[in-house]
Amino acid sequence: MKKLLLLAAAIGVLLSGCTKLEESIDALGNRIDTLEQTTIPSIEEQIEAVNVSIAALEEVDEELEKSIKALENNDKAIAEEITALKAKDAELDAKIAELKEYVNGQLNSTKDWISATFATLEQYGKLTEDVAAVQALVENYKNEATQALNTAIANLETSLKAWVGEKLADYAKIADVNAEIAKLEKAITNGDSALQEELNKLKSQLTATKQEITEAYQKAIKEAIETNNGVINAKIAEEISKVNGLIEELNSKLAQLQTQVDKNTEDIAKLLARIQSVSYIPKYSDGKATLKYISGASQVVLDFKVSPKESIAELAKVWESTVKVDAVYTETRAVSFINMPIVKFDADPENGVISVIASGENLADELFAGVQSASVSLTISDNNNSITSEHIPIVAKEVELSQLLVPANQIWYTSTDGKIVEPARTDVFDAKITSNKYKKGLGIIRFDAPVTTIYVCAFCNPETKVGTHNLETIILPNGLLEIGEYAFNDCSSLKSITIPSSITCIRSYAFGECSNLTRVDICDMSAWCKISYTSYASGNPLYNGAKLYLDGNEVTDLIIPSDITELKFAAFSGCSSLISVTIPESVTRISKAAFYDCRSLKSITIGNSVTWIGGWTFNNCTSLTSVTIPDGVTSIGDYAFNGCSSLTSVTIPDSVTSMGERAFSDCSSLTSITIPDSVTSIGDFAFWHCSGLTSITIPDNVSVIGSAIFGACQKLKYFYGKFASNDNRCLIVGNTLNTYATGSTLSSYTIPEHITVVGRNAFQVNDYIKSVTIPESVTSIGEQAFYHCSSLKYVYCKPTTPPTGASSMFSNNNSGRIIYVPQKSVNAYKSADGWSNYTNYILGYDF
Repeated sequence: MKKLLLLAAAIGVLLSGCTKLEESIDALGNRIDTLEQTTIPSIEEQIEAVNVSIAALEEVDEELEKSIKALENNDKAIAEEITALKAKDAELDAKIAELKEYVNGQLNSTKDWISATFATLEQYGKLTEDVAAVQALVENYKNEATQALNTAIANLETSLKAWVGEKLADYAKIADVNAEIAKLEKAITNGDSALQEELNKLKSQLTATKQEITEAYQKAIKEAIETNNGVINAKIAEEISKVNGLIEELNSKLAQLQTQVDKNTEDIAKLLARIQSVSYIPKYSDGKATLKYISGASQVVLDFKVSPKESIAELAKVWESTVKVDAVYTETRAVSFINMPIVKFDADPENGVISVIASGENLADELFAGVQSASVSLTISDNNNSITSEHIPIVAKEVELSQLLVPANQIWYTSTDGKIVEPARTDVFDAKITSNKYKKGLGIIRFDAPVTTIYVCAFCNPETKVGTHNLETIILPNGLLEIGEYAFNDCSSLKSITIPSSITCIRSYAFGECSNLTRVDICDMSAWCKISYTSYASGNPLYNGAKLYLDGNEVTDLIIPSDITELKFAAFSGCSSLISVTIPESVTRISKAAFYDCRSLKSITIGNSVTWIGGWTFNNCTSLTSVTIPDGVTSIGDYAFNGCSSLTSVTIPDSVTSMGERAFSDCSSLTSITIPDSVTSIGDFAFWHCSGLTSITIPDNVSVIGSAIFGACQKLKYFYGKFASNDNRCLIVGNTLNTYATGSTLSSYTIPEHITVVGRNAFQVNDYIKSVTIPESVTSIGEQAFYHCSSLKYVYCKPTTPPTGASSMFSNNNSGRIIYVPQKSVNAYKSADGWSNYTNYILGYDF
């Protein structure tokens, strides 16, 4: 049994850092033996031990403050790390107060040994994590202040072991794993996605393991106190050893990751040795760089030539840990380097150029006021060796907020009332909110990690779908991939939004009912064309009539980029700024609603490679005057040009075989149209309410004609083609009368004897016809078949059995219109479905 226990202990130990397992076996050989017969400290002993640690913790806090001051004067210190240390200092102050309250309150007043020990164990675990985090933050800096801090921490750690008994101190080693993971996460660079993924798995596994270890320790303490007067016997010791073994796998994987990170560090040193020079590429003749600013945000864009250019590809993989931008104030004696966090890094290995966007958030207000000058430089470093560019003077220039790039872990906004805008809930992002502040006219929500997803109902009530009322402007972070359903639905005050080029998907109703959203800013037209919208066009922020801006310029004459092969669903739906669109040869498909409701759009040039025009593509483009559909297009989708009220001419090529439902309906300015012989199918209402059409020819190849394809065409008097009746006033397919010429001035019409079905909307909106005779052959009359025949006074319906009909078939006729039916069928008609609505108008007649 002893050998088995020894093996379990050897496997289960958590070492500080990532020490190899084999090095620990000898040192831990007597773990179980020493763990046995250990006595859990009494409440009085715990009080004494915690008080000793409080004094030691106060010393740590004092030394930490000295270390922070020393780091603030260290040129190599990073502002984010100093900020993190200040936050830890504040946490330690709070921890000291918490421990004093714990000792003087809860621990002093309780008589329950088990509960007191549980609580002490919890306080112990939290404090060891805090201390480990402090050590991880200062380990890269070696100076007198940090050495004193490390000594104070070592003294504190010695005192901590007395809290729950020295032999139970392994509980704290879960904090060591936390610290190692934090260090690795800091070391892993942007290019090491595989390493980051492995580390994320470890973090998830650690959460579960920590819970299990905590429960096991609590169980052991309870059992020891209840059954053995606080003494840990062999059985309890074995259980503790087993549960400690759960984190051995974590240790092993951490060691592997550390090995890879160490290799990366070596590679960085080799890379730095290869780089010969870093030179600024000026954009202006004076050689200065522009610091763009607005409200509480500012950024500078810098381009550098790196020699040799072959090193750039490797630099792009490790830039986060090697590249930094610093500013220094000029015309002043004091030399102080101000870190400018890099918001974006781009590499162009082909031309040997790197581009960075750096934030001016740490710069003094005097610089923006014009009373202080400064210059910036870029440094590539491995913390031992470095290469630095020349110093570049910077000039502050006020710009629009949309011209700045938001960091991946922030969201910027403005509000109508100058107050903080609160998201609907705290869990509507895939990163945790660390702060939300509103200063100098700008709100900034900061997160503990890059934001890649904004979830459903982020800024609207998930039940009522009522949006946040005071959100006026929002700029989304660089790196954001997806916006969820209803994310900004009904944000009634939202006027403008900036969409980053990283966005790939925006879900339904994301910007639904944002009626005041008038401006959408983007920086990459190609990226914009590749965004996928799901189900409903209201996911597109342009949907409510907003104007599109590219790099701050209103997009009026749009040329689709040549790398685009498909214009996706709702790509420019609702865009009010478009006047002309040129679609290149690279595009083969124009998807549904791509230019829906673009009411300022006047002209379209469609490349010859397009083979499909989807439904609703140009629906309600009320300013569009002419369209030439290229050869190769085989289908014109439902509602494709519906509502294009200014459209005067359409050229349809011989390649088109089908026209969808309402494809050209409500094109009131269309006076003529040639349907090519290639067309075999015309959908319902295809040319409905084309009030300018006077005549039309239906090709002989057409085999499918929908209902009322020329309904409500007030000027259309005649049809031509094999489906036209002998008098050219109606279209008849088989035994069905589909459409009657709305503009025919004939006042009386008798439906041919062989017709069995009068199609829906067949005579719709005919202002001339006064009487109609329905033959005995008719068995069915469709919905609104005689709708809005405003002059219709007499209907002679000969069938003795009432045809099946709809309640709306004679709606909006002449006042007092009479329906004559066979004398013997009057009661049958008055009680029949569809006819019963017209009971007061049905009279018997001797035909």
